[in-house]
Amino acid sequence: MSNPYRVVLGLTAAQPTGIALSQSLGAAGPLTLNGALVTGGVATLTSTNCRARRVQIVSAGNDSGLTWTITGTSRNGNTHSETLAGGNAVAVNSVKDYATVTRISSSGATASTVTAGSGASASTEWRVQDFFRKKFTVSVGIQITGTVNCQVEYTFDDPNAALPGSLLPTSNQPPLSFIYPTFANVSANASGALNDFPVFAIRLTVNSGTGTAVMYLMETGIGS
Repeated sequence: MSNPYRVVLGLTAAQPTGIALSQSLGAAGPLTLNGALVTGGVATLTSTNCRARRVQIVSAGNDSGLTWTITGTSRNGNTHSETLAGGNAVAVNSVKDYATVTRISSSGATASTVTAGSGASASTEWRVQDFFRKKFTVSVGIQITGTVNCQVEYTFDDPNAALPGSLLPTSNQPPLSFIYPTFANVSANASGALNDFPVFAIRLTVNSGTGTAVMYLMETGIGS
């Protein structure tokens, strides 16, 4: 990795109906993508400081027995999809971040109306660390502008591991992530370090707010 590293993440306000306006489905099938974020059948979720963000689906009734399938593209333009359990009169959010969404389909009829749009959260790409160093220490700094709640996450999985049948390494299988306790629910400038605690990769996640969070990473022992 390059050292030091800096990444910026800021979200525009969530648009709960930005992908699909309120509608119901009488049987399994796709939602009509007719929200304000949709042009030519494609919803675009990117903004100046956010290359991809979570998708949110809100059910007015009990859709907990349904499965939603979201299809679109990742921040790098690769095909992106996942299945998501429906909610019981609540919002459910995708695990992955989407730059675009081209289809949201249900496994069955909806109990009532449903909307879909951009959620209030997003993550940066995973930043792979040099975990082979004799002494592993990564200094972390967070700079907050405006109103935002964020957290620093780490994983022991390889976020670029190729799936069976993949032609190129992809991140279609989300790594298992953990929140670094020092950087949970950060809403003001903060700093700290991962000391003697090797991890595979680190990322920044914004949970809410329309401010901007900047994460700085620097590994110690550059010359070792």
